[in-house]
Amino acid sequence: MPDKLNLVGKLSFFLGASEEDIKTSANSMSRKYKQYKIPKKNGGSRTILHPCRPLKALQYAIHEVLLNKLEVHPIAHAYVPNQKSPLKQSAKAHTNYKYTIRIDFENFFPSIRPEDLELQINKNFILSKTDKYLLRTVLFYQKNRGSRPILPIGAPTSPTISNIVMFNLDELLLKTSKEHDRDSALTRYADDIYFSTNIKGCCKLFYDEIFQLLKRIDSPRLKINTNKTLFLSKGTKRVVNGLFVTPNGKVSIGRKRKTQIKSLIYKHSQTALMGKELLQTRGLLAFIQDCEPEFYNTLALKYGVHFYSIKES
Repeated sequence: MPDKLNLVGKLSFFLGASEEDIKTSANSMSRKYKQYKIPKKNGGSRTILHPCRPLKALQYAIHEVLLNKLEVHPIAHAYVPNQKSPLKQSAKAHTNYKYTIRIDFENFFPSIRPEDLELQINKNFILSKTDKYLLRTVLFYQKNRGSRPILPIGAPTSPTISNIVMFNLDELLLKTSKEHDRDSALTRYADDIYFSTNIKGCCKLFYDEIFQLLKRIDSPRLKINTNKTLFLSKGTKRVVNGLFVTPNGKVSIGRKRKTQIKSLIYKHSQTALMGKELLQTRGLLAFIQDCEPEFYNTLALKYGVHFYSIKES
């Protein structure tokens, strides 16, 4: 039988604060967010909810005493602690296949409810009313008293929570994939599902079954974003999690990024990059080193001192 969670007691010990102080702090936390919008690649905007400092401290504490102890499915690649090169590993799983489908979930984070998280926690712990109240007010955003709590994009705990609540569905997705093709590959990176197979027509069958499956399950309540569904094949440009899967079975950052970084390094060799542009270049180099180390080494050899001065300046 699962143990009682006693989340308040765990937080009290972890933070060195009294249980009453924690309860008082949590009372109005579900609305203490700074809200701003960032543009999406395909137009429109995404609302980011950044928690205030006291709320973020409580969220980090809950992550340490509870969330990072809960199970995440092996098909999940994003937001998994201590996983090296998650983007590359996710893309690499699909290199030796002829056909791939990408399935994207609509409004992924906002679709996740407190009940979804409670369902997974109940496998390991008995939740009291106080536990449930804390989880709802600290980890979820509620615009006003009458609105439905949602998982906020921007909170440090939200990525981990999304993986936790997906465990049962991830297992069903994997089971479905193996029923269609026992040698297939399946990965999930946040709200993107990639299924690869060597059997022609299998991707469509997998898609149809997942579409019906999502209608039947109650947790989490997700819908496929049909506008973002992509059928890919070996003869066409295959992009998995933003990385290119080449016909010869390799993972690449793509020609556009390669041209971009060469241009930035050349610019730095003429007039040293500064500020935001320098930080952008460092970030891009770190991404390349992680995803395509062979090209990173080629850049180091070609540009020499100018390459290393970007990293050290």
